[in-house]
Amino acid sequence: STDVPTRRAQLKARAVYDAKAGALGLGAGLRVVPDELKAAIVLFSSLLDEQQRRLYAGLEAMKVGHGGDTQVAELLGIDPGTVAR
Repeated sequence: STDVPTRRAQLKARAVYDAKAGALGLGAGLRVVPDELKAAIVLFSSLLDEQQRRLYAGLEAMKVGHGGDTQVAELLGIDPGTVAR
């Protein structure tokens, strides 16, 4: 916004979302409520067959970065080794 008070409020709101996402290791700059994102990942994964689920888990783990295998495995209830493969 060009209005200074509005711009400050917008920047403050964005900073809160970025801080929550980074704290949970879900990626920098994430602008989605983390619980909603987790629910979406679990729901989408449940619609896939086994091979697709493994590939999707690996993709999500790569997006998270370091430690993503473990985080995604816990979220989806699968073995971290499967995610890493």
